[in-house]
Amino acid sequence: MPLDREKYLELFLSEVDEQLTQLNNLLVSLEGIGADEKTIAEIFRITHTIKGNAAAMGYDVVSEFAHRIEDVFDLLRSRKLDFSQDVANAVFFALDELQKMLMELRKNKVEPEELPEIEKILKKIAMGEGGWESELGKMRMEREAPISDVARVPMRKLDSLINLIGEMLINISKLEMMNVRIGSRNLKDTISHLRRIVSDFQYIIMDIRLVPLASIFDQLPRMVRDIAQQEKKEVELSISGEDIQLDSRVVEKIKTPIIQILRNAISHGIENPAKRRKLGKEPKGLIKISAVREMGMVKIAISDDGAGIDVSKIKKTALALKIATEERLSQMSDEEILNLIFEPGFTTASGTTKISGRGVGMDAVRSELTSIGGTIVVKSKVGVGTTFEIFAPISIAIIKSLLCEVGGNVYAFPITTVEAIRKFLPSEIRRMNGENFFRFEGELVPLLDVGNVLYDKNPDYHSKDDVNVIITNVANRLFGFSVDELLREEDLVVKPLDVLSDVKTVSGASLLGSGDVVLILDISEMVRKASLERMVI
Repeated sequence: MPLDREKYLELFLSEVDEQLTQLNNLLVSLEGIGADEKTIAEIFRITHTIKGNAAAMGYDVVSEFAHRIEDVFDLLRSRKLDFSQDVANAVFFALDELQKMLMELRKNKVEPEELPEIEKILKKIAMGEGGWESELGKMRMEREAPISDVARVPMRKLDSLINLIGEMLINISKLEMMNVRIGSRNLKDTISHLRRIVSDFQYIIMDIRLVPLASIFDQLPRMVRDIAQQEKKEVELSISGEDIQLDSRVVEKIKTPIIQILRNAISHGIENPAKRRKLGKEPKGLIKISAVREMGMVKIAISDDGAGIDVSKIKKTALALKIATEERLSQMSDEEILNLIFEPGFTTASGTTKISGRGVGMDAVRSELTSIGGTIVVKSKVGVGTTFEIFAPISIAIIKSLLCEVGGNVYAFPITTVEAIRKFLPSEIRRMNGENFFRFEGELVPLLDVGNVLYDKNPDYHSKDDVNVIITNVANRLFGFSVDELLREEDLVVKPLDVLSDVKTVSGASLLGSGDVVLILDISEMVRKASLERMVI
């Protein structure tokens, strides 16, 4: 499969920019301390890396020029060449020319057709020829070194900018609230203009933080190949959606879950070739990874055509560990039972819980995802295969939220989870098997009360004229949440709450223009908490 240069060009160029900065600094250091072996070895290593990366990208001219610089330091490393001021000048000149080549490559998307003139001098140095010093003197040495137009910015600095944007948004909200009392048309227009500017700034910063899923996916073929060899299995890997971009923090969080699921798929899902032949399957197993945007989230599906997960074994384990009662299990769908493998008690128990090897580490997988407002579900059929679906937010720094009031406190629903907002008459809420339901677009949807889930306050729907319901979509399943009041939509800068790290139903907090703290609800954990309470009753 040919390498897509366009996709990796910026990454390649930014890496070389950083490496050239290192080379210039090391060369300056070398001039000060003399022929230091460690410094020379480090310069050789970096130039060798640039040469190899350029060759991998198919930029043969850049690779060949880097090779010429590498040759000089190979001689210095082996002490076949003495380090001198003239050698340093030649290399500095070469690094400047390499920078120019890269700037041209960034501008035109095509590398230069010819090597720089300094290449001839580097070649003479490497071959031990003399007279090159005078040729070097004829070249223009007194010139400004080229400066790259790309800068690498540490993520902590981008995080600081996000925090400042949050402060600006809070103060804009304060101005809006003040103007409600003042009633100035000019002030209102100025505030609206300021909000648009801050919003544009916000999206520019968010765009800078985005990285493609290819940063993870491109590492997987080698990993799958190595694990398959260790397990003596044959596995084919298919990947799609690697161009989809997510916040770098989200990508960091989903990497471990994806790797864990892949390891389990190969080790415990895909059968060995002999067994697959007996089952009438192709000896080579197939694992597919796909990513698509879906309702403001990204869905990553990881599927295999292996043995699948036996629902009956999960039932037995859930009963043995008292995760669910027999009555509750009889009311659950196969998909709901399959998802019990993510329960902590299920995964931390002894070997009896290792259903097809899928239970190992799955609680940690879900915890990693819920920490960023994501979720995971599993679907499987014995003998056919298993599919894990990961739902992850595009960004976790700033989220658009729906604010509501419950018990005098303000809470936020991430807008990506909200399907609709409705008011229902108390008579439209049905009670079945101890649970509340309402009908939405022909479907019977479970109704949960936010106050009840958070602090066991039972709702009295029949005492109200109508019931405010936020209809959410959690992993393609609808759930309704009743609240006291619906407030407004607002962009919130998410602040992690270390002191509430054990409160899984809250994913973070933010400040409103009034100065009040708003807790951001983790909707998937709200559903899970309510489901667990029902399972053990």
